[in-house]
Amino acid sequence: MKNRKLVPNSLHLPLIYITAIILLLSYTGQSQDLHSIDDFEVQSGEKAFCEIKISNPSLTGNAKSNSGVKKAQQNKTKQVDSKKYQLQANEFGLFDQVSGIQPKQKVPVQLNYPAGRVGEKVAIIMLDGGTLDNGKKVKVTQLDTQKKMTFELQVTSDPGLYRVLLKKGSDTKTVQLWVGPKLPMSHNKL
Repeated sequence: MKNRKLVPNSLHLPLIYITAIILLLSYTGQSQDLHSIDDFEVQSGEKAFCEIKISNPSLTGNAKSNSGVKKAQQNKTKQVDSKKYQLQANEFGLFDQVSGIQPKQKVPVQLNYPAGRVGEKVAIIMLDGGTLDNGKKVKVTQLDTQKKMTFELQVTSDPGLYRVLLKKGSDTKTVQLWVGPKLPMSHNKL
């Protein structure tokens, strides 16, 4: 078989342009009917709410002198700075990222599935390291009588994003935690 170069016919190029223009016009006509993201029907699964409580203890030391002799004596006072996040999953099943998590910190998480059924099973999977309260990376739990579930996770000493996948039937949600200092906005762009 001989190698033949494919040379476009003089009619091919105009046909390609005409087809592209027709497709562009038909797409543009459809998109003008849509005024906002609410006009799209996005399959997001069922509604879910997440509550995360973060307690960051901070230690402060005070230097004291005793009888003119300087003794560096540390009086350590534990102050707890706690925050509570109430999150709702977006149309893609993602909860907003929660930052301010310290390395090796334990984080309690509560999920509420208002349309769920009592006793319905939910798989919890640590995608990026860390462990759950059972000491493993995977756990299956059930919705209680209030259609809620609670678990605790512990991140590792490594900074970065920790994602927790929640799978209930065919519905998937993702909790996102950032460990360590926040990156400047220029580094957050994909």
